[in-house]
Amino acid sequence: MQEVPIKLYRTPDRLTVAAPMPGLLPEDITIEVTANHHLVLHGALRGVPADVQVFRRLERPHGRSRRKQPKVVEEQREMLVDEWTVGSYQRDIELPMPVDGTLVTATYGNGVLVVALPLAKRTVPAQVSLERVGIGRGERVGSVGHPVEPRSTAEHVRAAHHS
Repeated sequence: MQEVPIKLYRTPDRLTVAAPMPGLLPEDITIEVTANHHLVLHGALRGVPADVQVFRRLERPHGRSRRKQPKVVEEQREMLVDEWTVGSYQRDIELPMPVDGTLVTATYGNGVLVVALPLAKRTVPAQVSLERVGIGRGERVGSVGHPVEPRSTAEHVRAAHHS
């Protein structure tokens, strides 16, 4: 389990955390606001990439035989150097002020999780997960202390794709 680096921002009405968590699906991510003012980000890795992989490529005919169809050639590809790290992730962040965890808004796309936490008079704990809204993309519609329009992820997706 690796600790993910973060960026933490504050505006007058919320805290926002951005954390790179590449290689996950939205349903692999959980976000928890604890009663003792902590934000816990967790990303579970579904599988470990193999060191030897089968790679498929198209081989096009050479010379005068261009009328022939390209054929698929399978080759083994062995990992020689792997400096990329991919999940599972865990990060426990002590929040500098109280937030309402039930109103968290979160998005995940391009391997980055962004969590907006509305400021509150006292911390309200919650555990939330993301809904899938596309290939490798997810979100959880909440609030930043204001009424949310639209009121659900499904409504949000419909509005975003029909505008």
